[in-house]
Amino acid sequence: MELYQQDPYCQSVATTIAATTFVKKRPAVLVERNILYPGGGGQPFDRGSLLVGGAEVPVERAVRVEGQVFLVLAGPAELDAGQEVELRLDWPRRYAHMRCHSGSHVLMGAVKRRLSDYVAKGIDIQDGGRACTIRFEGAWQPAPQEAQAFIEQSNQVIAENRAIEVVEFADLGQAIAQAGEIYRGPREMSGPVSIVTVAGWDANPCGGTHVRAAGEIGPLRLAGCETGKVRFEID
Repeated sequence: MELYQQDPYCQSVATTIAATTFVKKRPAVLVERNILYPGGGGQPFDRGSLLVGGAEVPVERAVRVEGQVFLVLAGPAELDAGQEVELRLDWPRRYAHMRCHSGSHVLMGAVKRRLSDYVAKGIDIQDGGRACTIRFEGAWQPAPQEAQAFIEQSNQVIAENRAIEVVEFADLGQAIAQAGEIYRGPREMSGPVSIVTVAGWDANPCGGTHVRAAGEIGPLRLAGCETGKVRFEID
């Protein structure tokens, strides 16, 4: 499990530059301890900075390349392998994404309960973490009243401040067996898997970052719906 998953609230870390390189012709570094999420699964990438001898080097984005997370710099910088630095996270941006991402898990749990043939298709976090569109398949005719019912059921779970936990399993079979009826993800995956669980409500494989308790999400507001999609907003 990556450091940003182990402790998504970690905002800075002392680390060492493992290598300097270029990613799509942009200067980039690989660090030994990384707290920036490279994006994926509908959650945008993190931004941050490297503190080097009192100077701050902006990190434009984190990106995963061939299994490794590289930090793409905003411009050229005098950095060398073996150099000790402090990596800082753009926390307001990350926390907004965490809240929105966690809200999507809660809402998906509500949709799953009302659609007998539900299949998750993904999410898209938008507006800097203030909105999200969830995508799914199932026998559902989009109607504001029904979509609002999803939202209200989700807000009840949020008001109960249910715990949100990330647990890594050796394989998907173990994860499904433990989650039981609240599991809503794929049935086939190879290797270790990280499962995000909203206590007693939802369990799904996910590699993103999430809040620790549903109350941190805040109330969801319905922003629109169409076939296979519901969009919500948060403050």
